[in-house]
Amino acid sequence: GLTNGNCDVRLHGDVSALFDFAVRALDAGASKPHAAPFWHAAAAAQRWHAASASASAGGAGSASAGHAGEPRAASLCRPCNLVHVGDDVVTDLLGALRAGCRAVLVSRPELMPRTPEQTAELPPADPSRWREVASLEEAAEVALEWKREGEV
Repeated sequence: GLTNGNCDVRLHGDVSALFDFAVRALDAGASKPHAAPFWHAAAAAQRWHAASASASAGGAGSASAGHAGEPRAASLCRPCNLVHVGDDVVTDLLGALRAGCRAVLVSRPELMPRTPEQTAELPPADPSRWREVASLEEAAEVALEWKREGEV
């Protein structure tokens, strides 16, 4: 999870189980849409993945499949391997894309319609890098689709 501080998933037991780690903007020294929180999340994912790989291998290092099926070090995680899910065009969608992540924009009914300024900020459609959905369930489907396709 990555937040500017308006929600800390670690404080919500029913939601925290869905996340392997959480990053607050305070941890990264900058707020979204700055790239630092997204890069900090990639570093946290590296640490989590390395710890998980080590634990599952009984403490020994292991390798996992990389991009396009190539082997890679268990701890390698780049921003392009992350999917950021959020509901704000600028802080979530543009921030993630500019940091090199994939993104899913959740267009919740209570946030619609967008202002003309928000609509003008939407980047060109690029389904391989970002998608717009109506619910968290759809966001999860997109992330799983990208994972199956080896995109993340």
